[in-house]
Order: sequence, then structure tokens, then C-alpha cells
Amino acid sequence: MRKADYECGGVKLYLGDCLEILPTLEAGSVDAVITDPPYGINIARWDSSMPPQQVLDECLRIACGPVLWFGGRQPEEIFAFGDYRPQPERLLIWYTPFSLGWTTTNGIFHKWHPIWCWRLPKKSTLKRDVLAVNTEGHHDWGSHPCAKPVDLMKQLADAFGGSGTLDPFMGSGTTGVACVRTGHEFIGIEISEEYFAIAKRRIETAQAQLTLAL
Repeated sequence: MRKADYECGGVKLYLGDCLEILPTLEAGSVDAVITDPPYGINIARWDSSMPPQQVLDECLRIACGPVLWFGGRQPEEIFAFGDYRPQPERLLIWYTPFSLGWTTTNGIFHKWHPIWCWRLPKKSTLKRDVLAVNTEGHHDWGSHPCAKPVDLMKQLADAFGGSGTLDPFMGSGTTGVACVRTGHEFIGIEISEEYFAIAKRRIETAQAQLTLAL
């Protein structure tokens, strides 16, 4: 197994391509995968295509429990998930009662985001399949153009993360911050040095805040 580039307090962070790092992780070594991969909508240089089948295969191998992927909202993005095998077994919806900054070209605010799911448990702490979390007040806008609210990721980590969660598309580290705040171990992979540094800083801050609160 490759040595993590950062390891502290139940957190392991890897700088590199997840296609190279995922095969080095042990089967069943995490309880869940919770990730927000590229959608293939060209919002940034890293978003030219959706992840290949190999990434899903590795996620299902490494996680002994559920795999959750955020997806795009346009029909072509939604239907593209039908190309994956196995196909998603269930759909959760992140509903944004108040959206800030995310619009289509015609100025209409996006109010929902799909979360594609494999192997969800029959029972969890989630009371419904629609999670209503606002974007305002949650984004660190200088970190990543597609950062998700920490409160949203905390709900998912608490419901499905078990004792350990993997995010192969870590970005600015929101899933890692959520796992630290909820007491779950975390493994993150990020290919961008810029975002890796941001994620590491945010996670270290969350760890320091947790220590002060004890």
C-alpha cells in the first residue's frame, strides 16, 4: 500500500490520480465511499469527462458498504449513469431551498442535485430521500467552484460513513471536514496540488478545532 502524503488523527490524504491510488487500497477497507466526481460538463479543466467504469469498480471493491456519487442535473448527465455497471440502485436528492451562484446559462437557479447510490442500507438515520440544505453560508468560494455544504456531507457521513469513508475526488476537502467533525475516519485522494493543499489546510483546521473542543 502506498504511503499517504498526509496522515494524522484518522485521516489519510493522497496526492495523485485515483486511478493509480485506488488499486493500492485493500478490499473492504472502508465502510463507505462518499464522493462528488467530475460531471463532464466542462465547468473547469478537470471536468471534461465523467469517471471511467474502473473508478466505480474500485469504489465497490474498497467499500464494504454503500457508495454515493453526486451527479449532474442535465438529462444527458443523468442518463450517462445508465452506462455504469452495476447501475445505481437508488437515488437521493440534495434540494437547495436557496441557491447561491449556481445557475444555468439562461439564469435559472438549480434547485436539486442527484446523488447516485449503490448498496444503501435499508435503515439509516436519514428520514427521507430528499435532503434540504442551503448553499448560502456553506461555501468556501475561494476553494473550489463545486464545493458542497459541510452540513450536507455531515448528514451523509453520519448516515452511511460507518467508521471510515473514502473520497477519491476530494477537491477542497469538504467530505474530509465533515468526517472529522462527525468522528469518522477519512481517506481522501486528489490529483490537483492546489486543491490538495486547500483540503489539507481545511482538514487540519477542523482537527484543531475538534481538539480545542475536547
